[in-house]
Amino acid sequence: MDCRSKIRALRPDDQAECVAAIERSSAQSLYRRFFGVKRDFSETEIAFFVGVFTNYVALIAVVEEGGRRVIVGGGR
Repeated sequence: MDCRSKIRALRPDDQAECVAAIERSSAQSLYRRFFGVKRDFSETEIAFFVGVFTNYVALIAVVEEGGRRVIVGGGR
């Protein structure tokens, strides 16, 4: 299996994959990140996660598996 990975800046077009990454997360991971299990996010919360702000830097870890990119981590 061909697997490549990289860390790059978050882009606005990453929104769908960011939501998918959260949906793939375990209950324990969600609890540690949000201090409670949270599966649904408002449009305002999603915009904050993927929005580009002058006061924030957001990086994501992306792996490519079989020609498909998958976000596996991120930080702000």
